[in-house]
Amino acid sequence: MKRNAAILLSLLILAGLPPLGFGYFNRLQAENLRQNSPAQASSHYQTAARLLFWEPGLREKAGLAAFEADDMERAYSLLLDAQEQETLSPDGWLTLGEIHRLNGDLDSAYAQAWIPLSGTGFASPALLARLAEYAAYKQDSPLEILYLNQLLNLAPENAPAHYRLAILLANDSPETALSRLEQANLLDASLQPNIDILRGALKESLNQEDSAYRHILTGRALANLGEWTLALEAFRAAASENPDYAEAWAWQAESMYQLGQDPNLVQLYYEKALALNPNAAGIQAMAGLYRERSRDYPQAEAHYLRAAQLEPQNPAWRLALAGVVARRDLPAALEYYLAATKIAPADSSTWISLAAFSVENEAYLPNYGLEAALRAYALEPENPQVLGLLGRALAATGEIETAQIMYEKAIALAPDLPAPRFHLALLHLQTGQRVQARQAFEDVARLDPGGPYGQQAQEILARYFP
Repeated sequence: MKRNAAILLSLLILAGLPPLGFGYFNRLQAENLRQNSPAQASSHYQTAARLLFWEPGLREKAGLAAFEADDMERAYSLLLDAQEQETLSPDGWLTLGEIHRLNGDLDSAYAQAWIPLSGTGFASPALLARLAEYAAYKQDSPLEILYLNQLLNLAPENAPAHYRLAILLANDSPETALSRLEQANLLDASLQPNIDILRGALKESLNQEDSAYRHILTGRALANLGEWTLALEAFRAAASENPDYAEAWAWQAESMYQLGQDPNLVQLYYEKALALNPNAAGIQAMAGLYRERSRDYPQAEAHYLRAAQLEPQNPAWRLALAGVVARRDLPAALEYYLAATKIAPADSSTWISLAAFSVENEAYLPNYGLEAALRAYALEPENPQVLGLLGRALAATGEIETAQIMYEKAIALAPDLPAPRFHLALLHLQTGQRVQARQAFEDVARLDPGGPYGQQAQEILARYFP
C-alpha cells in the first residue's frame, strides 16, 4: 500500500513539476534498488543529487552505492565530489578511506579520511581499528597501543584487539599482556594456538631472574608468531641488558634478515654471536641457515657440521647438514639422513626428510625412500603431507593404484592443499585418464593461483589441454 502511494505521489509530482518530480522519482528508485542493484542505485542517486541540489547526502549515497557495487573509481569520484559540495557522514569518510586502503595506499587513507574524521570528534570501533592498523603499518607501537585501548573501551568484546594489544605489550608489560591474552582466549577460541605460544613464553619469563633471558624468551615467541619487528626489539633489549649474550646477537641477526635489513650488518651480528660463543650448537645452526639462504653452501655445511659435532644426539642438525650436502653428494647426504633416523627413530620428521630426499632426487627409492615414507605413515597416518609423500614414493616404485588411494586420502583430509591434487593429476595424466587429469589440474590452478603448484598446473593445462 505504502509503495503504491509513493509511486502515485511520484507520478503526480512528475506531472506538475518535471525537473523536481524527476529528482524525487530517482531518489525513490535509488532507495528501492540499493540492496539488490547498487550500481543502478548509484546512478539514480547521482541524478537525484543533480536535480535536488538542496538535499544533503545524495552525492554521498551515490558514492556509497558505487562502492557496494565494487566500482571503486566511480565511488571515489562521487565521494570526492560529495566532500567538496557537502559534509560527509562518518560512513562516507570511512568508505573514502577504505577505497585508499584497498588500493594499498594507507598513507592517503589516513591523511585524507581517517584523521579528518577523527578530528571531528567522531569515534567508532571501525575507525579506531583502521587508525590502529595504520599505526601498525608505520611501526608506531605507542600510537597503536593508544588506538587499541580506545577501541576496547568502545568494543570490549573485540578479541583480535585484545590479542594484538598483548603482542605489543609482551616485552615491556608481560603481566598486562597475559591478562589481554586471557580475554582474547575467552572471546575467540580460534586464537588459542597463537595465544598458547605467547602465553607459555610469558609465564616462563616471569619466573626468570635474568632479565636478558626474559627478553629472549619473549622475542622467540614473537618471532614464532611472525612478529619480527617486535621480536627484534626484544632481542635488542636482551643485548642491552647483557652485551656478551651471544644468543641475543644471533637472534638480532635473524630478525634483521627476516625484515630485509642490511645484509652486511646481519653477517656482522652473526659473526659477533659466534665470537662470543662458538660452542653453541644453536648459534652455529642459525649461522648455517643464514649462509644457506645466502647460497654460501660450503660455509653453511661447515656451520651445520659443527652444530652436529657439538650436539651429536640432535637429529635436526644432521637433517640440516644432509640438505646442504645433497647439493653436491647424494651418497654422503643419505648417510646423514640415515644417521638422523637412527638418533630419533620415533620422530616422524626424520623419516619425512629421508623420504622427501629420496623422492625429490629420484634416488634410493626401493631401498630407503619407500620404507621411510611407510615409517612416517605409521607414525602419522592422518598427516596429509605424509600421505602425499607416501603416494609419490609408491607411484615412483610402480604402485599406481595404492598411490592414488594415498593421494585421495590426503585430499579428503586437506581439501585446500594443492600438492596432493597436483600429484594425483600427474598420476591421472600418466595413466591416460585425461578427463580426471584436467579436472584435477584445474582444481590446483584454482587453489594455488600464484604458487608453484598452481603455476605448473596452468602450464600443463595450456600444453596438454588447449
